[in-house]
Amino acid sequence: MTATFCGATFQNIAVGQDFKFCSGVDGRGNVSRQLHEVIEDGGDNIYVNSMMARQPFDFAGRTGTIVFEVDAKIFPRNDGHGWWNEIWISEDPSPIPYQRGLPSVDSVARNSVGFVFQGTNWWDGCNKANMLNGVTDVVVSTNYVMRDLTSTIDMFKAPYGCFKVADSKLNRFELRISKDMAELYASDAGMPSSLRLVMRVNNLNLAFTRGYISFQHTHYNASKSPAGSNQPGTTPSQTFRWDNIGFDGPVITPLSGYDVPLPIKVSGGASSFGIPITPAATMTGTKVDLTGATKAMLNFNVFPTLDIAYSLNGNAWHTVKDPLNDVGNWRIRGHSIEVPLSELKTGTNTISIKTVGKATNDLDTISNVDLSIQR
Repeated sequence: MTATFCGATFQNIAVGQDFKFCSGVDGRGNVSRQLHEVIEDGGDNIYVNSMMARQPFDFAGRTGTIVFEVDAKIFPRNDGHGWWNEIWISEDPSPIPYQRGLPSVDSVARNSVGFVFQGTNWWDGCNKANMLNGVTDVVVSTNYVMRDLTSTIDMFKAPYGCFKVADSKLNRFELRISKDMAELYASDAGMPSSLRLVMRVNNLNLAFTRGYISFQHTHYNASKSPAGSNQPGTTPSQTFRWDNIGFDGPVITPLSGYDVPLPIKVSGGASSFGIPITPAATMTGTKVDLTGATKAMLNFNVFPTLDIAYSLNGNAWHTVKDPLNDVGNWRIRGHSIEVPLSELKTGTNTISIKTVGKATNDLDTISNVDLSIQR
């Protein structure tokens, strides 16, 4: 399965060049402008492209609906490596809300729910080798403690099942969710009329009813696969195409996000990014508008897992403990921290972040830094 990007083969795409709007065909067969995004996994660990809508999704007292289309293909060899999609809803605007247990990523959101489409062979008829995908994990976090609800889904009873996937042909998904229950409807690739219920899970018992939706592409070292190594079609790169994303519910003022630019280094076709925070790093968020602000959040990822401290505009340092109490682990962590509005100002704000203690002998960094203002 040779990856293409906007319809053409590619090489040496750096961070910042790996997302692009391109012409394509949506799940209904209509010509459309789509978001194409690609990952080159570099032959090691887990990589995640995570895209969050800053418009809140509210499903309090009702069943809300999220719709999206993506060519939800999976790696056709069944050994855990490859590429797949996930969708997460997190109460806070956490960058890369995720699960625990996969190599190098433990970016657990405080309160969240996630659905993973990894295509493992859990029940008769759903075989990745036949390009069939399905819901393989449903995960809930409550105050950073995770519960895996997959065991509560009886995959051997109708209407649970799989959906056919194919490169460049979009599946349509409708996720219907309340505080305690979720149903997923899915169509086969390029066949919108085949939309059907493929999963229902009860007992979610979510600790929140308003949050932020993140659409994700996860990639785990496909060429490392013992079954796939040196076989035709194995590639460390893969592109997903996203279209027709939306959700229902009350119209709520979206977050105003002020991103901190990341330094990007490109060498030999590989990209790396991050801001070292040992010693302390100072960065800026510009054009910040505090009109009508009711809450401010500082959001970022840190690697490896660290206790950190931050200071806004030269004010006092505030210590933030690792939420999983696992300092020094070689994994990425996500933070979404409420910060004092009184320490912010209209216009340019300086943000200083440093490690508290020294967790590793390696360079400690943060990434995906933004200041979010809620009104």
